[in-house]
Amino acid sequence: MALQAVKQRSIPIRLASTAFMVSESCYRYECKQNAENEDKAKLKGIMKSDDAVAETIENNMRKLIINESPVDPAYYEKMSKLLDALIEQRRKGVVTYTVGSTDSESSCAVRET
Repeated sequence: MALQAVKQRSIPIRLASTAFMVSESCYRYECKQNAENEDKAKLKGIMKSDDAVAETIENNMRKLIINESPVDPAYYEKMSKLLDALIEQRRKGVVTYTVGSTDSESSCAVRET
């Protein structure tokens, strides 16, 4: 309301802040979007498409395999081959990713078709 008073009536910010019992810093506050909000917005966009979910899972798994590969090369080589096989199956339509949501959180499932 203080903001409207300043804009519409051209009264000083200090007077409007005092009249509406808000500090000047509160009056000047602007919500800035932080990284967490941006991540949530991206996730909501991704969750709208089963293909986007599948690609996101694949990319995240590939990144994990690449990052952890020096720890146990043989194990992560097997994981890489399994991931390649899953990707190939998804592209052929053998498996699909379905997006669903529960009351508290979203979930994904892999189903054979």
